[in-house]
Amino acid sequence: MENQQRVVDAVKKLNQQRQQTTPDRELTARIAQYELAFKMQRSIPELMDWSDEPAHAFDLYGVNSFDGSFAANCLMARRLVERGARFIQLYHRDWDHHGDLVHYMKICCGLCDRPSAALIKD
Repeated sequence: MENQQRVVDAVKKLNQQRQQTTPDRELTARIAQYELAFKMQRSIPELMDWSDEPAHAFDLYGVNSFDGSFAANCLMARRLVERGARFIQLYHRDWDHHGDLVHYMKICCGLCDRPSAALIKD
């Protein structure tokens, strides 16, 4: 990560020099986007460390760990919002069914209702 930070800093310095000679609003916006992307990448290890998550949050969402379930994704969405994410898309990894729909929709809705409500409440 340190090497990447040095590259970002060097590019930032070059961009600032360019802006002094030839101001360009589009370039300024692009630089801001790149810096935001790097900031987001750098925050991933802390985001994925669930050791600071209180037990009541796991109970509220109905999740024990980051297992890729919809419940875990909802808890991750809350953590992303807390860190300033502007857009989050949630998905249920096993929603596409073409037969026995009453049976499968009861299962899928059951897996989604509690964590969705928890996310809204939280």
